[in-house]
Amino acid sequence: GDGGTITITADNDSDNNGSGGRITMVAGTDIDAGDAAITLDANEIITIGQLLTTGAVNVTITADANVVDTGDAIIAVDADSATLVIDSATGVGTTGDLDTQVAAIDIDNSTSGNIIIDEVDALLINKIVQVSPALAENDGNIQVTAGGIITVVDNSDDTESVIVAVDGGSVTLHANTADADIMVQDAIT
Repeated sequence: GDGGTITITADNDSDNNGSGGRITMVAGTDIDAGDAAITLDANEIITIGQLLTTGAVNVTITADANVVDTGDAIIAVDADSATLVIDSATGVGTTGDLDTQVAAIDIDNSTSGNIIIDEVDALLINKIVQVSPALAENDGNIQVTAGGIITVVDNSDDTESVIVAVDGGSVTLHANTADADIMVQDAIT
């Protein structure tokens, strides 16, 4: 049914400095927004039990640290029609892959750490970018496994690749079912 947007913010000092709040969902817990959007924003690590929405909306996760799931067998982001938008500082799925069932992903990681996504079915990759911070290296790898076709979407921007690994990090895309293809419509660097 119709749900209201769910927003959870953990930043007790409101300064976005990497300390002062984390979001921790234990295994078996869920946030169900019906068909509405979900937004999680924390100064520290975000640990996801399960996020659920049926809407063609954004599930937005912003962390000044990393984004992980609880490591259980449950799909962490179960939002088949949604776009998963993650802005993290120290990786996504860094202690084990982030299990998803979403339509598309858009991920920026600004400092360090791997990005590891395990998608149940087909996936549109709108963006996955590792950023090299000033005076440091971000050699985090990018690894996406999907149980269907992986499409690296054309972003219509000749100056920016859709998937970017920096400082020696690698990119691995794996469509792991018999007839699944990987369609590359834009640059991978």
